[in-house]
Formats: sequence, C-alpha cells, structure tokens
Amino acid sequence: MDDQKLNGEKYIPPTVYKEVVVTGKNKGFEDAPIIENLIHRKVITTKKPKKRHPHIHHKGSKGHSQRRSRSPSPSKRA
Repeated sequence: MDDQKLNGEKYIPPTVYKEVVVTGKNKGFEDAPIIENLIHRKVITTKKPKKRHPHIHHKGSKGHSQRRSRSPSPSKRA
C-alpha cells in the first residue's frame, strides 16, 4: 500500500484500537497486526475525536431508522 496516496489526517479512536488491534490479535484476526503496524509507522494515529461527527453513528445514540416514527403494520391497523 502506498502511504502517500492517503491524504489528510488519519486516526482511529482508542475504542476502535482496542476492538480492532487488541481484541483482533487475541482472536487471531489477520488484519489486526496490519493496523498495528500502520499505527507503529505513524501512518494512522490513535486519538480521541475532537467532536462528534454528524454522519457517524455513535454508541448509545439513535440511528436514522430509530429516529423516524413508524406507522403501525397493516395487520395492527384498525
């Protein structure tokens, strides 16, 4: 992979690092050491995000489908 083709800041939050690298290595997932190597080489950094991104689903928040009110199914209509 050519690291120079990735423009802009590249980081993952600590929770993602734990899930992808730590848990991934413990479970033997092949991509875990690759991500760990990218972090070691400083291609990707680990840091907390500055603010919540409006288009990313955050743990504990309602997703798009959960925010919409749903009409009753046809079998439950009077």
